[in-house]
This record gives sequence, C-alpha cells and structure tokens, in this order.
Amino acid sequence: MRALIVLSLLIQVLSIPPPPHVDPHPVTCDEKGVQEASQAAEKQIAVYHHHGYKYRLTNTASSKLQKKDDTECEFHLELVLEETDCHVVNPKPLEECQLRQMHETKVVSNCNVTLTIVNGKTFAIKYSCHSEPASAEELVKVCPDCPSLLSLTDPKGLESIKEAMKKFHAETNETNYWKMLEVGRISTQYMFQGQSYFAQFAIVETTCLRQDNPEESKCKMLGKEERFGFCTSTLLGDGEITVDCDLYEAQVLYCTLHFIVPNGNLPNKVLPEST
Repeated sequence: MRALIVLSLLIQVLSIPPPPHVDPHPVTCDEKGVQEASQAAEKQIAVYHHHGYKYRLTNTASSKLQKKDDTECEFHLELVLEETDCHVVNPKPLEECQLRQMHETKVVSNCNVTLTIVNGKTFAIKYSCHSEPASAEELVKVCPDCPSLLSLTDPKGLESIKEAMKKFHAETNETNYWKMLEVGRISTQYMFQGQSYFAQFAIVETTCLRQDNPEESKCKMLGKEERFGFCTSTLLGDGEITVDCDLYEAQVLYCTLHFIVPNGNLPNKVLPEST
C-alpha cells in the first residue's frame, strides 16, 4: 500500500460562508451538554472543511468543562471523526453519508476542540485535527487484494481522469463544458487486463460550450449559480474506460482560490466568533 503523499497545490475549491450558529440543540454548561457540544463541533468543523470528503463524528474520546458563570463556559473535547463517501460538493445531509470502510482505506481524524458557549449557543471554536488513513498492515489483513491508494498527483492516475473527462463530454447531453475541480482519490490494482486505475473526482460547470471543444484553461466557472458534480472512473489495463458522474443542482456556493493540502485531511483552524 502506498502512503498518501501530502503536497500543497493552488487549486479552486469551495468557500462556504459560515452561518451565525449551527448548534443542533442548545448546549448546556454542564456534563449533560457534552453530547450537544460534540455535535455542534462536528457541524462547525464541517462548515469550514472546503475540500475532500465530509467527516462524521464517531466518538467523543474525552471532555473537560470549564465554567465561567451559569451561562458561559468552554468545552475542551477530544473527538474522533471519520471520512465518509460524500464529497463536500455533494448536497446530501452529513447524517446520510456512509462512513468509509476499512477495505476502502478508511481515514480517521483525531481532533482537539475548544468550544465557547454563551447562553446555549456556540460563539467560537478552535480545533486542530490529525488525519491519517488505515495502515498498509491493517488493510492487508482485511483485504490483501484490494486496490492500493495512490498520491493525488500520480501521473498515470491523473491521465486516467483526463480520459474519463473526454468520455464524459462525449456521452453527456450537457450544453456547457465541465472541468475537474478536485481529485478525491486515486487507487490502482493489477487485474487480468493489466494495471488498472480507479479515480474519484469533483467537477464544476464552466462558461464554455461543450460542442466547441474549448481549451480548458480558458473556461471560467459560472459564479454563484454554477453546478457541481462528482465522478467515479475506471481505466482498465487494456485501455477500456468507464465513468459515472452525479451532477447536482445549482447551490449557493462561492468559489475562491486557496492553498490546500489535497489529501482530504481536515484543516487546523482557529475560527472567529460568529456574528
């Protein structure tokens, strides 16, 4: 199993303005409030996670309550979040996303979180997360013949995505040209057809017309009403390629440029107070 390689790239990713409060329920400043605080942390971390896959809370490893008065306190939490099969462009609610299984190279993120609570609402959050995929040793025990995860910049993996996009445009009835937004995963496996590549990637609709066979670098995103999609592709060793894309209705999302670490890891954040 090849390890994930962490590389910083300048690419277009989603930037979603945070809501004032995303607490699922009021958080009480007592030990009974730990569950609600953990859920509030999960949702606020999700708001600021702008690339890769969505993460779900699976365990509150530890908690410490620091009270300031009857209405204001801080929760210091150690949370375990796991990667799901939903990319951030997927509008499906987080609770409906399935956790990635071990044989799919499960990714777990351990987060240290501090929540400031005032009158039951979360007003600030600080967190740092360390994410890592299941080890090669664990995967071999569960599935010795499963595909091996590759770097998101693997040349042959990226070439398979390029071919998948050509096939998508040849078969779709979409008027506009779509381009890749972000690579989600690339894996490989030797099969009887030869070395095969499997990819997952997000795409975005552009201003260019598909029938014009445009130069991709000149195609711009549509703006606030653009549509996103998520694709899976397979390039077999004999050259046969398949691609399947789910396209989502226009969402109120804003695109910007960021330096990111494109391995799906949760970022470390010190977030401002909500207003």
